[in-house]
Amino acid sequence: MLKSLRIIAVVVFGALWPAAVASAQFGFGIHVGGGRYHDHDPHFDHHEYYGHEHHHSDWHHVVPHYDRHWDGSYYWDDGNYYYAPQPRVTDGGARVPARPVAIKFGSYARIDDLTARLERLANDLCLDLHYNYRHNRRFNRTYREAYEILETAKYIHDKEHQGDRAEVARRLDQLDGLFHHVQDDVQGWSRRSVRQIGQSGARAKLDLIESTLHHLMHTVGVKGIHGDPHTAPAPADYEVAPTPAD
Repeated sequence: MLKSLRIIAVVVFGALWPAAVASAQFGFGIHVGGGRYHDHDPHFDHHEYYGHEHHHSDWHHVVPHYDRHWDGSYYWDDGNYYYAPQPRVTDGGARVPARPVAIKFGSYARIDDLTARLERLANDLCLDLHYNYRHNRRFNRTYREAYEILETAKYIHDKEHQGDRAEVARRLDQLDGLFHHVQDDVQGWSRRSVRQIGQSGARAKLDLIESTLHHLMHTVGVKGIHGDPHTAPAPADYEVAPTPAD
């Protein structure tokens, strides 16, 4: 009984909650970014990003719980965006899934959490590129653009704290196009393992950034180009991505 409870999905939805929990026990595939996660990435650890939980095969744009700074997960299903809190652990050690909360377009729900996640993920991407991808063609140009994603994420986080919603929406719309340009550049790159940054390689990190952007644009009320829409709090050994070379 306890073993079954431990693998119940974190993410469940509304009226189909019991069915979703049951289907999760069969280990359906994880979707991030809009497509199936890059399971072939040798640096991707499912247990690190997702714990021992599974997600329904129809869920997309999954932003999982990870490390000790951000609790809960985000996902998209059937045209709707959701936030699912972490499961509640009972005194007996059982994990009880929490009902998800629907996030409305333009509601600004959970905006601080999403902007902080975006900033942290962008920094991790830059560090990964800096240490492990420098040998690839046109690296300097692509790294400058990736670093611009990080700088823009910091700026958006600051403007969110200042309550400047118009500026947050404007810069998010610009960031969407820049991100997809970097994503296209990195797709064909190879990796030379010099230093591991977090879990996974650059393409997996880009998938997580894409998912986070989708949720962030949705809550801010930005449709984006597809019509769908160390600095943040971190451990003491958090490292800040270096500035691009001239």
